[in-house]
Amino acid sequence: MIFKESLNNIVRHSQCTKVGIDFRVESGRLLLRISDNGEGFETAVATDGNGLGNMRRRAEELNGQLALDSKVDEGTTVRLSVPIDGHRKFL
Repeated sequence: MIFKESLNNIVRHSQCTKVGIDFRVESGRLLLRISDNGEGFETAVATDGNGLGNMRRRAEELNGQLALDSKVDEGTTVRLSVPIDGHRKFL
């Protein structure tokens, strides 16, 4: 659902022309990185709407970490790291 919400946000808000998606398993963790070259936004003034809030909640439920980096006119990157061992509910 975090992946789906990230893509939904890109389609609805970013006005981007490129999207990069990287999935990998490393050291017992699922790593996801999604980036775009869109409009970006100021993270300090962004509201934690349902989409971002739900993504953060889901990451916490999976004992994972979610990072969001965005810069106006440079795009946005979402990074998720989730332990794989014992957490099969996302598969």
